[in-house]
Amino acid sequence: MIDIDYFKTVNDTRGHSAGDRVLEQMGNLLKSIFRPADHLVRWGGEEFLVIARHLPGDQAVQMAERVRQTVAEHVFEVEQDACVRLSCSIGYAPYPPLADAPQAVNWLRLVDLADTCLYTAKSNGRNQHVGIVPGASAMTIEELETMLSDPPRLTPVPGIEVVRSTG
Repeated sequence: MIDIDYFKTVNDTRGHSAGDRVLEQMGNLLKSIFRPADHLVRWGGEEFLVIARHLPGDQAVQMAERVRQTVAEHVFEVEQDACVRLSCSIGYAPYPPLADAPQAVNWLRLVDLADTCLYTAKSNGRNQHVGIVPGASAMTIEELETMLSDPPRLTPVPGIEVVRSTG
């Protein structure tokens, strides 16, 4: 999940047409980062959902940082002679999140987990990514449910690593 930080400010100060231009540019920017086999959709408002297929967990951290950095360095044109710089917050989770029980979590719960990570990134200062990377030991569905019920902190769970990065 990728969310443009302080997007409402663009709409409030520059107008909704400027916001629409930012969303279009953001979509094109994300398309240039992800692979053709990946799926990118606008999830709602200023959020985008990406399904990065066959991406090992250790590469998810690198991909999230690449997205964060690329967006932060991009100059968004909001009007003919006006540009702004924006940042984004990212939350991600692997599929399957439970190595020992791949069918225990459906894709909607996986999106909830990524959204929880996104919420945590937003709550802790924005312009960062928070993600779940599978660890050496497996966690249980109960532990996953506990994590989802406490989004601001992402309660530590044996068997996973919470990765945070700030720009």
